[in-house]
Amino acid sequence: MSKPFSLTISDTGIAEMIFNKPPVNAFDSAGWFAIANEIEALGKNDQVRVIIIAAEGKGFCAGVDIKELQADASKITAVNKGNYDTFKAIHRNEKPVIVAVHGFVLGGGIGISGAADIIVASECATFAVPEVDRGAMGGGAHLQRMFPVQKVRYMYFTGEGIDAQEAYRLGAVEK
Repeated sequence: MSKPFSLTISDTGIAEMIFNKPPVNAFDSAGWFAIANEIEALGKNDQVRVIIIAAEGKGFCAGVDIKELQADASKITAVNKGNYDTFKAIHRNEKPVIVAVHGFVLGGGIGISGAADIIVASECATFAVPEVDRGAMGGGAHLQRMFPVQKVRYMYFTGEGIDAQEAYRLGAVEK
């Protein structure tokens, strides 16, 4: 299986992980584990000074590849573990982690963003938790790292997203 990202490390120690799993950068359990393992390894790599996570395509990350779960519901445990490992690898990394988001930032994309040290966003970025319409409460803890609790509640009660300008106004986005 190919990894759902490309990776480069510059001579100046900038590691760039670029998600490239069309059409929406939604990852199956193996993809989440590959991301987590690579981010953890980058944190231990003496040649790396900073880690940047970005994406190709229509949006940053749509989260979990639901096709895997539709085919085998028992995969939910592996998917959740892969998500947890990814967020932990970012949040507890020895190196600073910057996420550069664009388009949609959903589900696991919220977790990645909330775990990161710095978020920069394209003007077209939108943060949302559409999983609430399906009875899931995925990214609540990660949203609370980014937005005030009342805004998080609003997002969960309404299913509405926050655009990049509002995220900047609320202090979640650096630029």
